[in-house]
Amino acid sequence: RDKNLHPRRLVAKHPFLEAEVVFAVQHEYALTAVDVLARRTRLAYVDSKAAVDVLPHVIDLMGKLLGWSRAKKAQETKDALAFLDTMRCPDQD
Repeated sequence: RDKNLHPRRLVAKHPFLEAEVVFAVQHEYALTAVDVLARRTRLAYVDSKAAVDVLPHVIDLMGKLLGWSRAKKAQETKDALAFLDTMRCPDQD
């Protein structure tokens, strides 16, 4: 069996898949990393630390699909980190 055909998880401990990022961009018109992480997969609400950890990968996937420049990727990273910072519990460092 071809390993490339097996769906890959974004984060090992959560059921969200890379394919969900692709689907969100191609079929649901998701245009930002926050849209994917918070509204499409809900990972930002389930585990904000995991969302921060996977953010570079999500931005790479989206960047390839949407033709983002380095500057756009940097802006998406900044915007998403600002949003994800609001998702942390006050006692998290």
